[in-house]
Amino acid sequence: DAVVVGRAPQPLPGQDCQLLRLASPERSISRSHVAIGVIDGVVRARDLGSNNGTNLVRGNQPIALATDSWTELTTGDLLDLGEDVTVRLMGLP
Repeated sequence: DAVVVGRAPQPLPGQDCQLLRLASPERSISRSHVAIGVIDGVVRARDLGSNNGTNLVRGNQPIALATDSWTELTTGDLLDLGEDVTVRLMGLP
């Protein structure tokens, strides 16, 4: 299962997804912005072609998430979606 995060998220094609709707008054968060899921026992994320991208902040180094592949996440990682909206990953193996 994956979680699709955005201001009006839609499920990934052919997948059963949880949808997490976020307020975006400035509309800088895309409708379906980022997906987070467990793939082969590892938590991963992928930008869904959002207008402003998704940055993975690990330490102090922001890295733009790819749209064509999944990036492995670890405890303490922060996903920056813009508009001061962030998702911090905790309790991952």
